Amino acid sequence: MATNPNDPVRNIVTRQIYLNRYSNNVSNRILAILNNAYLDAVNQLRAIDLGQSGTSANSYHAQRLRAFMLQTRQTIATATIQAEGILVPALQGVTEAQAEFIQRQLAIAIEGGVIDGRTIGKTLSADTIPSNVVVNTVEVPPNFAREIATRDPNDIPLILQRDKAQSLAKAVADTPVTVNLRTPLGTELARTMDNVPIVKRFRAITEGSADLFDRQVRIGLMQGETTDQISRRLVGAVQYAEDRTFLGKGSAIEAKNTQVRTLVRTSVQSVTNAANQAVYQANQHVTKGYRYLATLDSRTSAPCRALDRKVFNHGEGPVPPIHFNCRSTTIPYINYEALGIPAPPTGTRASVDGQVPADLSYEDWLKQQPAAAVQRILGKGKGKLFLEGKVTLSDMVRSDGREVTLAELKGRQ
Repeated sequence: MATNPNDPVRNIVTRQIYLNRYSNNVSNRILAILNNAYLDAVNQLRAIDLGQSGTSANSYHAQRLRAFMLQTRQTIATATIQAEGILVPALQGVTEAQAEFIQRQLAIAIEGGVIDGRTIGKTLSADTIPSNVVVNTVEVPPNFAREIATRDPNDIPLILQRDKAQSLAKAVADTPVTVNLRTPLGTELARTMDNVPIVKRFRAITEGSADLFDRQVRIGLMQGETTDQISRRLVGAVQYAEDRTFLGKGSAIEAKNTQVRTLVRTSVQSVTNAANQAVYQANQHVTKGYRYLATLDSRTSAPCRALDRKVFNHGEGPVPPIHFNCRSTTIPYINYEALGIPAPPTGTRASVDGQVPADLSYEDWLKQQPAAAVQRILGKGKGKLFLEGKVTLSDMVRSDGREVTLAELKGRQ
């Protein structure tokens, strides 16, 4: 889908596609390290004789098994540290890039906003350009990703470098101002991650797969399997991608790969939405708040469906990701009236059906779908109530984000 440089809403939605691709690229690089560590361990397993399952705990074979599993855990731990060396810099880089991107989109949205002395998106006539409107920039500290990945997600600081013309009265010109985004971003991130820092959760995934590796080896020996049979169950058929990255679908590989991809995608969503919110809050002379934007397709979660296109004041609404694999984002809600400039014509946004008007909400989009599609997305019972106009998407979600049951919906009729 081509990006229209003069349509900030469409640009931000399109940006999500590229962020998803970026997440996939980071995941692939991480999994290349982890999967090859598992493959090395399996190759070592194939090469040794672990004896019969009936050997005593103190036998040579039992001691060799313990030594092998200890070595395997050390190999996986080393690979985990190497993978973190990819994850944390990737999160730092995408946060910095996102802050710059959103600043530019905000300047384009107000037709002539100034960033670092440069006028951006100057398409109106000279007498209508608000040349006095300065878009404040957000400086992402060099340790931001490390902090967000390793510490309590309830405290996420970004540094706002305010322009002289827009310095707050309490701030000294050219002095960075720390903004604590504890609410709502930290709250939402803490809920999504169950208050577990990203790196700690990542290590739990790799440690869990090491435990699974250990159990599968022991179970295989007890069942009289050969090391080759155990190896195939662990990593599946040995195949390689074009870049020589190991591919496998064994029990120790597949679950871990899915978990890693989910964590990376959610982490990228977390830091990029942190950047979005920081830029919006740094420019409250331009933005009245922000608008929640979900994805218009059948895979969108119930909470995101209900929140789509709703507007929230700064620090008062939910911020994506509100669950793992959340694909939602936010766009600035511009105060055009206060700025004294005309609002731009309605643009478009992406949907599974192609481009649709930007002001089309998920609820209205769903009403345009065939009845069978509605019931497939909502469930037969809830879909019927929705099509009959008896409930809304908001009715289907509790205040804590959990779905309302069909029985509860019917009880409200």
